[in-house]
Amino acid sequence: MKLFLFTLLVATTLSAMTEKKCDKQYAKLETCLKKGYGTKWLENCERNEEIAMEDPAVIKKCKKHERKLKKRCDYTQCAEEEEVEDDWTDITREVQIDYDLEAHPLQIKTDSAAGSGERLLVQFYPAAGREFRITILVTFSDPLQYVVNFCTSYTPFPVTLPVEQDKVWTFTKTATDLKIECNGVEVLNLLFSNAHTSCATTWSKDVEKIMFHSMDKASDGYRQQPGSKVTVKARDSSLSLAE
Repeated sequence: MKLFLFTLLVATTLSAMTEKKCDKQYAKLETCLKKGYGTKWLENCERNEEIAMEDPAVIKKCKKHERKLKKRCDYTQCAEEEEVEDDWTDITREVQIDYDLEAHPLQIKTDSAAGSGERLLVQFYPAAGREFRITILVTFSDPLQYVVNFCTSYTPFPVTLPVEQDKVWTFTKTATDLKIECNGVEVLNLLFSNAHTSCATTWSKDVEKIMFHSMDKASDGYRQQPGSKVTVKARDSSLSLAE
């Protein structure tokens, strides 16, 4: 009888520990789903990957599978996504940052809604330094528009943007063109020679520094590919949009 009670106590304790562990891991999964990370988990929710993760219906559907997920208790995919998220550097505005844009495409994350009027506004400094700058602006109007100064005015993107509100923008520049991706989808391929006459002359220069403007309210973090962080050097800046 004592042996039976001891075995029952051990089994109950282990069961409680397992349930507690699974509850904790499931909370991580739910957080990932709400943030929009780990799209592979949509397969567990029997939903299409194109559905916006912030859709309450997705979360509701996932919760219906909570028991199944707890039994599996395998949340490595979600954990990996959280580790990747930690690579982001917080935005400090009006600070010049050493950055080799030609060697490392720049990624910026935002969660602004279309129509909010917020802006992603980053300035690039060629070797000429602080006195000369070029600018990329993404304004969260409805629809979203972009400006590449010396090259374009306010222009809607030529393709449909991903529907997710959480977006990762990737800016890739060479001496001849600028490419912008949004959540892995190419949304702009600007050949400098096809734009304004001053576009190619201006944007062909190598970029050595970047700065997030004080009017930028959309950018939440940045990183470079392949993921190593750049050195930030603070400088007093009070720059306007005017060139």
